[in-house]
Amino acid sequence: MAERADNRAIDSMGGLRAKFVSSSESVIRFLDDCFSQVQRVDSWLSNEAQIYWKTEARRRDQKLSTALADLQRAQLSRPDVDPRTFFDQQRAVRKAKLAREEATVKLQRIKYWQQELSRCLLKLRGRLQPMRTWAETDALKCVAYIRAMEEHLSGYLSETPASPEPSMSMQSESEDCTEADGPSGGTP
Repeated sequence: MAERADNRAIDSMGGLRAKFVSSSESVIRFLDDCFSQVQRVDSWLSNEAQIYWKTEARRRDQKLSTALADLQRAQLSRPDVDPRTFFDQQRAVRKAKLAREEATVKLQRIKYWQQELSRCLLKLRGRLQPMRTWAETDALKCVAYIRAMEEHLSGYLSETPASPEPSMSMQSESEDCTEADGPSGGTP
């Protein structure tokens, strides 16, 4: 039997414990970053993008109003002229209508994606909550369990094993056996 038990298992338990701690911290940091990014996009949709496209829609409405007014002024100034001569003004009106339509569509898409992002964020939080629970509680319980096991094994290894010494009763029995055989040590 070996003198001492191999204590590499205890050293590897310390490494395992450290890996549990670092992995749980990594998971928590990753989840926080993930939710932070989603919140940033949600904030951008709610604030900057919506404000920009509302302002852009108003500006494009004004451009459309100006283009329509230019077309009407041109038509009123020359009522007897062929309507095709107002091609530039009509093109400006079409262009302004398309621009206004684009801004309206963008605002609708922003509202849609705000709702969709909120819905997806709730789903994501629900699905990732078990991972967060593992990282915040279960991994730490494992670390505590491994530490307790380490201490237990260290305590076991720190105890010195009792060396087997021949007991007095065994020595007296062996002497009794030799005396019974006689002084010659053999059988008669």
